[in-house]
Amino acid sequence: MDNLPSEIIRKIILSLIVKSRWFPQINEHCPVTPLARYAVISRQWQSIVESITFRHLILNSTRLDVAQRENYLSPLRLSYIRYIWYDFEFPAHNLIISTNPEEDYDDQLVFNKSAKQLFSVLSQIPPRPEPVVGLEIFITPPKKFALRLLRNETKRSVERFQVLCGTVTPMFVELFKDWEADIGDIPAIHYFRVEPGSASILFSPSSINRFASKMTRLSKLEWWLTDEEFIEPYDEMSQRTKHLPSGECIAQFTLGGSGVYIYDQNILNRFAIAAGICAARMPKIEELNIINHGRSQIGICFNTKSEDVPCLEFAGKPAMPELSEETVEVWKRAIKTHGLDWNVHITDNLDKVYHFY
Repeated sequence: MDNLPSEIIRKIILSLIVKSRWFPQINEHCPVTPLARYAVISRQWQSIVESITFRHLILNSTRLDVAQRENYLSPLRLSYIRYIWYDFEFPAHNLIISTNPEEDYDDQLVFNKSAKQLFSVLSQIPPRPEPVVGLEIFITPPKKFALRLLRNETKRSVERFQVLCGTVTPMFVELFKDWEADIGDIPAIHYFRVEPGSASILFSPSSINRFASKMTRLSKLEWWLTDEEFIEPYDEMSQRTKHLPSGECIAQFTLGGSGVYIYDQNILNRFAIAAGICAARMPKIEELNIINHGRSQIGICFNTKSEDVPCLEFAGKPAMPELSEETVEVWKRAIKTHGLDWNVHITDNLDKVYHFY
C-alpha cells in the first residue's frame, strides 16, 4: 500500500465515504462515514486520513478533554482544521452525576472553563497567510427536558414551551472578567457563527462580543436569533406573540387592529448596539449580519467592502426601523474605526435592500 502515490490513496479514501453532511458555512461536505480504521494501514494512510478527519470537527468539553489527554491535537493535525462546531454542555441540566458538584453544577463556571479550553486550542492553530477556519458555537437543549416526552414532543419543544409559559426562567451565561488570561489572539478564524439552540441557557450578547474580539482576522460573523410562536390554545381571542429564547417578544400580534406582527424597536436597538460595539473591535471584519426571519423581520447588516452602496443597513418589516441615539452613536464610532463614510440605508421595503437576506 505504501508504494501507491499519495494522490491515489486519497482518491481511494474519498471513495470510501458513502455519507457526508453539507456545511454551507464553508461550502464543503463533511464525511459522516467513519474513516479512522483506515489510518492503521500505514503511516502514509494515517497522514491522509487525518487530513480529512481533522478537517471538520464536532466538539464539546468531553471530547476536548480526551483529545488533550491523549495528545491528539498536534500542530500538524490542528493545521488540517477548516471547521469546528462546538456544543457547550452543562452537567447540571443534562442528568449527569458529578463527583465535584460545586464546580460541575455551577453553570457560569462550566461555561467559562469550556470557553477557555476551546479558545486555548483555537489559539494554537498554526497561522496561515489567510485565515481558513470557520467556528460555530451552540448550546443543545438540556437532556432534562427529554424526560417523559409525549407523542410528537421533543426536548426542544418542551423546553421552549416551559420558557414561554414562565415555568423555566432563561439564564444568560457570561464570561468572567479574566476568562482570556493566558490566551493569545486567534488569527485562524475567518467565519464565526452563533446558532440558536437552547431556550433556557443563552449566550449573553457581551460574551459573543468578547469571543469575536479575540478573532483578529475575522471577516464574517453570523448571529442568528430565534423566532418562536406561542399560541394559547384555550383562548380564541388570545394574543399571538413572537419570542426570543429569553421569552421576550420580538413582535406581537393581536386579532384586532391592523392584524399584522409588529416587532419591538427596543429589541432591534439593543442588538444593533451590541453589533456596533462588536464591529468596532474587529478591524479585519468584512461582513456582520444579525437577522431575524419570521412574520416580522429585522436585519442589521454591516459590510466593509460595500464600495458604492451603503455600508450599513437596517431593515424591518412591517415597520421602518427607528434607531435610538445610542445606536447611531455606537455605529458612527464603528464606521469611523473602519475608515468608512456614514452611508446608512434604513428601510421597510425588503424588495429594495443591499445586504439583508
